[in-house]
Amino acid sequence: MENLKDKIKKEFKLSSLSIDNGTSVFVLMFIIIILGVSTYKAIPREQFPEVSLNNIFINT
Repeated sequence: MENLKDKIKKEFKLSSLSIDNGTSVFVLMFIIIILGVSTYKAIPREQFPEVSLNNIFINT
């Protein structure tokens, strides 16, 4: 019975891969963060953006 449990052991492949390759995951996350910051800085901004306020009134 114990032998059968060892054979049926299930694991999530992405988690196992991430645990085994910690340095690669760190480098990948660092690249994603750098790209995110550079993309955020590249977003066009207006000094006074036009904002429309929609009002809904419900009377019962």
